[in-house]
Amino acid sequence: SGTGKSALIAQIIPSLTKKRVFVTRSICNDGDRMIPFSMFRSMFKHMLKERKRAVEKKNKGRRRSSGDSESASDSEIDSSLDDLVSLVKELDAPPEFEEIVAYHLLGINERNSRNLTAVKADSLDEIVNFMALSVFRCTAHADLVIIALDDVHFLDELSWKVIKALFLQGQKILIVCASRPLKTFQIDVEPAFWTALTDVYSAEGRFSEFRLAGLSENEVRDLISKRLEIPPSEIDNAFSSDIHVKSGGL
Repeated sequence: SGTGKSALIAQIIPSLTKKRVFVTRSICNDGDRMIPFSMFRSMFKHMLKERKRAVEKKNKGRRRSSGDSESASDSEIDSSLDDLVSLVKELDAPPEFEEIVAYHLLGINERNSRNLTAVKADSLDEIVNFMALSVFRCTAHADLVIIALDDVHFLDELSWKVIKALFLQGQKILIVCASRPLKTFQIDVEPAFWTALTDVYSAEGRFSEFRLAGLSENEVRDLISKRLEIPPSEIDNAFSSDIHVKSGGL
């Protein structure tokens, strides 16, 4: 905490954004490990809207939706469910997938859920696969898809499985993950997949890992210099050293 990982993501994303680049971001929270597919709670509605925009742009005769609002109105809920049903039919996904997304991710309650089938999937792997397929289908029009995930040490196991599927199957996708040091936080990723990332895919240039460290005493002095708009030579060494010690460079 405090090393600047969130700020780094905020700086990286705009530099990669172009006209046909789709960017979605999710910030994981303490307790998300207990929520299946937690990373999609904010992302899935964003992807459905993106898919709808692409369809409307292709079929210019249709009226553009006003779905940019994040309010949970009945009309928006109905629109989200209609978009989901359309996606499910397009993917030929099982009803369990529709129920998970509608109830658990989009927050569509029983009154609005049109009596969707209760979740009873025999294999979560199938649901994971359709989660990945939904990302590909919703963003098929984009030249590049960027998924930025912050604080992934809070991410649940099933979300990690979807990330694995996206990584292995995606052709034009960049996944940016930020976490606290893994020495202090254990992530729920499959050990075999993590080993493949660090050993095999790293050598192929498909996976990169780097660590952010605290600022050195000289860097703290330079930061103070920029903030106060004075030369570093005018900053008292004892002052900058004291700030470095008390802040730990963070």
